[in-house]
Amino acid sequence: MPPIEMVLSQGFKMTELGPLPEEWEVVRLGEVVRLGSHAINPAEAPTGRYVGLEYIDSGSTRIQKWGHHSEVRSLKTAFRPGDVLYGMLRPYLDKVALGMWEGICSTDILVLRALSTQNWLMPEFRAYPAHTRTFLEYAIATMTGVNDPRKSWKALQQLSVLLDQNGLNEQASKTVAIAWAPSLPGCGFLLSGTAAAPPRSASTSSL
Repeated sequence: MPPIEMVLSQGFKMTELGPLPEEWEVVRLGEVVRLGSHAINPAEAPTGRYVGLEYIDSGSTRIQKWGHHSEVRSLKTAFRPGDVLYGMLRPYLDKVALGMWEGICSTDILVLRALSTQNWLMPEFRAYPAHTRTFLEYAIATMTGVNDPRKSWKALQQLSVLLDQNGLNEQASKTVAIAWAPSLPGCGFLLSGTAAAPPRSASTSSL
C-alpha cells in the first residue's frame, strides 16, 4: 500500500473515514434523504394499491405483490414513484423496495424520499444500498425493542454516506461504489450525481 502522503497527493483528501477522492464528501443520510410522512385514510387513497411488510420480499428491491386499500382501515403512509420503502420492523429481515407507482403503505414502513435528484442515485438503483451488509449491520446495531425490534428514522438518518458532488462518469461510479463504499467502516454507500452500480451484496445476500 502506498504511503498516505502519496495517496493524498493524487487527488485524495483526508476525512473522518480516511482518505477519499477530493470530489467526495462524508454526509449523513438525513442530509440527502427526508422521511415521507403524508398520512392518508385508505378510503381516500388516489390508487387502490396497498403495500404491507408481508408484500415485500426479503432481499428484493422490487414490489412484486400488493394488496388493496379496502383491506385496511387505519391511517397509512402515502408513497410515490422513486421513494424507497424501508421496513423498520425487525430490520434484520431486510425488507426494502423501490416504489414504482403511487400507493399507500403500512406505518411499519419508512418512506424515504430524496431531497435532491441531483445528488441521489438514479431511481432504479435507489433501493440497493439498503441491502448492503454495512447498511444492514448498522440498522441491526441501532434498532430498539425486544419483542418487536424496530429501526427509527432518528437513528437511521445518522448513517454516514459518501456524496459525489461533481458526478462521476458511469464506469468510474461502478468502480468506486463497489471498491470503496462497502470497505469503509461506518459508511453506507456512495451517492453519485450521475450513476452508480448496485453494490456487491445487492443481488445476492452476503449474510
